[in-house]
Amino acid sequence: MCISFTGPHKILKLSKGGAILTDDKEAYEWFKRARFSGRRECSYHEDSLDQLGWNYYMPPEFAARGLLLIAQFYDRDGRPKHNEDLEIEYPDLSKFEVYTR
Repeated sequence: MCISFTGPHKILKLSKGGAILTDDKEAYEWFKRARFSGRRECSYHEDSLDQLGWNYYMPPEFAARGLLLIAQFYDRDGRPKHNEDLEIEYPDLSKFEVYTR
């Protein structure tokens, strides 16, 4: 799943950025390296640089703002607060046909 933090109608308005959520460990490892210029978590001199990558890591200032904004969803004990968005039923997309070229 992809999450965007960009746009006026987002709950976490960080002005830019996003996240990719996955339960696939292999995908996680690939995304982690890809966002950090294809590098592993080791010295530049020890890395083999065998993967294409981009400079897409989130700056600490944006991450800190995100942590402050996420507090609106939890009380002081870490319990989720009431969220109207969770009450909206997800639409049934099975009735639509997919067209490919």
